[in-house]
Amino acid sequence: MEFNPKLANDKNADHNKAETVLYINHTMKTIKLIIFLCNFSYFVAMFWVICCKLVEDFVYDIDYRDEGVDEMYPDVFITFFNLHKKEPYEINIIVTYFAFTSLSTVGFGDYHPRSDIERIIGAAMLLLGVAVFSYIMGIFIAILE
Repeated sequence: MEFNPKLANDKNADHNKAETVLYINHTMKTIKLIIFLCNFSYFVAMFWVICCKLVEDFVYDIDYRDEGVDEMYPDVFITFFNLHKKEPYEINIIVTYFAFTSLSTVGFGDYHPRSDIERIIGAAMLLLGVAVFSYIMGIFIAILE
């Protein structure tokens, strides 16, 4: 390759495509954070469902799918929001939405813990959410800089 003085003196041109590589790198890091956040919200949501099922089994010793349970235990997350009557994919979507809004401390209030045990678990989930979202925002700010 021959030396080209025109290219050597052109300081505005990005001959190594470094700027493009940096944009791609930052975009990939942002996508990685979004995927981590979605996965984390999903796993916390499944933890919430497991905790609700444990409360169902060990505290109340019932099955929410039985007849008449709605009236007997109206102040439990699963029965209050009629999750026991929904399909599993609907439950996953609703509970993941609940986990994401709770973890991000937005908490719209349309889904919320109902019993005292659920409130204790929800409070721990909120503390975890503040820590995780602070960490994620720190990484995102580092990407923007």
